[in-house]
Amino acid sequence: MSEIEAFYDIGVVMFRGISVFGTNGLKVLRALEELNGGAAISVGIILFDKLGLTVGRLDEGPPTGHSVTAFASGTWNGKTDDFTSISFNDR
Repeated sequence: MSEIEAFYDIGVVMFRGISVFGTNGLKVLRALEELNGGAAISVGIILFDKLGLTVGRLDEGPPTGHSVTAFASGTWNGKTDDFTSISFNDR
C-alpha cells in the first residue's frame, strides 16, 4: 500500500497526539507545519512531505471536504512542481 486516506466523517483520526478532525483545523495545520518544518499547497492540497501527509484545507469549510492522507516515502517525488510554500503561523 502506498497511501491511505481518511475523511472527516470517519471519526477519530490521530497523528502524533493531534486529533486531525477533532481539533480546530487551523491549529492542526500549524502543528503539522511545525512538525514538518514547512508546508506546500497546490489546488487545495496541503503537503507535509517529511511527515508523509497531505490534508484537504482543514481551515476552510465545509468540513465535508476535510481529509488526511498518509503516504509512503517517495510517493510525491517529482510531483511537486506545482506546489508553493504556505505558512499557517501568520493566520
